[in-house]
Amino acid sequence: MTATHNILTLSWSGGRSGGGRISSARIGADLAIPARNGGTGAGMDPKSFLAASAAECLLLNLVAVLDASGVEHGGISVETAAHGGGADEISIIHHLTLPLSGTAVTNDRIVRLIDKAEAACSIGNLLKSAGVGITLTHSITRG
Repeated sequence: MTATHNILTLSWSGGRSGGGRISSARIGADLAIPARNGGTGAGMDPKSFLAASAAECLLLNLVAVLDASGVEHGGISVETAAHGGGADEISIIHHLTLPLSGTAVTNDRIVRLIDKAEAACSIGNLLKSAGVGITLTHSITRG
């Protein structure tokens, strides 16, 4: 059995228009039922957390792949969003912004490293196997 690294506590008060909180030693966020489902929409919803988990997995894998390949980079960012209505209609769109520090690495090599990081993402792979469509676009800048 693997060790638990981060215990999350979730709480809720009120009915559908109430609110909640997710917290741990490392994170904290407000929770809400989406407005389209009769809630306030004033907090994170489950699809947003799903998209955030996939984005974090991609980001951490990309950092590891770039570091292992000796590619110097600036601060990487991923903008992500979950779309769709029912469980079988969920799609996630990531847009990665990758500022490179040097010019020695070709764009083709960077794209291969991004693909490698995406393929190594266990959360993304799990979601894809469950029928969730994940689209990744990227912007590479040099400076």
